[in-house]
Amino acid sequence: MKFPAASNGNQVLCLLLFLSLALWGCSAGDIDTDNMAQLDINKIQKRADAGNAEAQYTLGMRYYEGRDVVEDKTEATKWYRKAAEQGHVLAQYNLGHCYDQGEGVWQDNSEAAKWFRQAAEQGHAQAQFYLGFYYEMGIYIVENKGEAIKWYRKAAEQGDPDAQFHLGLCYDEGCGVPENKAEAIKWFQKAAEQGHAWGIEFLEDRTGSS
Repeated sequence: MKFPAASNGNQVLCLLLFLSLALWGCSAGDIDTDNMAQLDINKIQKRADAGNAEAQYTLGMRYYEGRDVVEDKTEATKWYRKAAEQGHVLAQYNLGHCYDQGEGVWQDNSEAAKWFRQAAEQGHAQAQFYLGFYYEMGIYIVENKGEAIKWYRKAAEQGDPDAQFHLGLCYDEGCGVPENKAEAIKWFQKAAEQGHAWGIEFLEDRTGSS
């Protein structure tokens, strides 16, 4: 499958990527910390009730995944929110993702953008990628290709393959940056080295290799 190099092709691809992102679900890139993972659910609950942000995040994860408790996405978002409001970066990302997907809460992309931004500003790579995507597509944020590039680059430099691919695509299309095929190939290569399917596809297409 080859995608066209025209800007219209970029718009179509981004819409396809948006639809594919909606299938990912609301799982964080990280799991409970080792210390919390060793505690039984009653001890985690007690710490969460006492206001411990890490316990609140962990409890949210347990409810989301149905580990040691009955799966309950609404309860998961309740505990994510408590931790997120204390500045817990993974809880902020998870809460943003839940709003993005409409899991445990009504879907609300403006709330998703709010929590992705807070996590992104703390350096969470996937949150940076999502914030960049929101800026590129103008999803409840004023469309701003420059801001999209900024956040894609931050995530890409941390090794996020989705951001690496999107940054490559922006260079390939001249979207938010001057068109630069060599730079595009560089980022496609980085994404491909991590097994990113579209990174591999575009690298093969742009270099003629297989």
